Amino acid sequence: LQAKISSRNGLPISEVTILINGEAAQVLKPTAAQSQEFNVDMLLDITTGHNDIELVATNSAGTSSFKGTYITANFDTQDGLPPQTLEKPRNLNVLAIGVSDYQRSRQDFTDLPLAASDARVFAQAARDQANGKLYAETHVKLLTDAEATRSACSDGLQWLVDTTESGDSVAIFIAAHGFVDSSQNFYVGTHDVELERPRATAVPWSELIRTLHEDLPQCRRMVFLDLQPTEQAVAPSMRNPLLDLASPNLGTIFFSTNSLQQTQLPTPTGPRGFLTDALLATLGDPTADVDPTPPDALLNATELSSAWTNSVKALTDNRTYPVSYSPDSSRQLNLLQLKP
Repeated sequence: LQAKISSRNGLPISEVTILINGEAAQVLKPTAAQSQEFNVDMLLDITTGHNDIELVATNSAGTSSFKGTYITANFDTQDGLPPQTLEKPRNLNVLAIGVSDYQRSRQDFTDLPLAASDARVFAQAARDQANGKLYAETHVKLLTDAEATRSACSDGLQWLVDTTESGDSVAIFIAAHGFVDSSQNFYVGTHDVELERPRATAVPWSELIRTLHEDLPQCRRMVFLDLQPTEQAVAPSMRNPLLDLASPNLGTIFFSTNSLQQTQLPTPTGPRGFLTDALLATLGDPTADVDPTPPDALLNATELSSAWTNSVKALTDNRTYPVSYSPDSSRQLNLLQLKP
């Protein structure tokens, strides 16, 4: 790929992200700190068939719009095998975090009864995807309650980076409290969180974003959130952290049970939280598979988003505002397989 990127607003370019078929493949940084132009000259790892190529440039004023092209590749076969059999099987790597029991719970930071069990349910649903149409293997790291400390969660993110190879899929599930510090930085509350010491005892939202954006190799990224935000986290002056996940240079598909703008959320009446209950219902619903015809038992991002969102709304009697987001180039990507 050869490309030249120029800054239109006169500010220096801080980075350029290359996405292939909706997956962030490379994050490139200029060698000159104040450069207003950036040249790209590199080889790309593409697959057989149609490949959408997108460049996203970022500077201090914001992120550019997509500038896309595409490549159609036809590779030579080996030993008479069709090209698709030469591709490496895709694995699903999952980090599931659920904190029901907080070491220092208090009135504005209470225990969350279903968070840990929901993480276990999500982990099992991921394991059930192994040896199917999409995934050869599923690798899961599950952290619940006393296991979900600040250091263990950071180690879990590093495990995800170390386990994931180019072409895999990644899913991060988090059921926990969300809160902000005095500088309006957003955090995920871990088992050992101390609200007065967030940098040392909670997972900074920026660490999650950096892992998704810079640390993972080219892979399909999914995030599933069931966060209970504190009152300070949803104040009108606060920037919604979901906007970071929707940034075009992340190439991330995400699902959030609520918009992170409500503190008074409905309480589930069953044994599962709304996110996992809706996900299991969707995976067990053949009518969720509307494309292609005849159905292929696979849910792409659009199908999963629509069915899951409708299920959450039904479970909550429209008392919460679920959010699901897929970048334009990711909407036809297959994410999960229906239950047999």
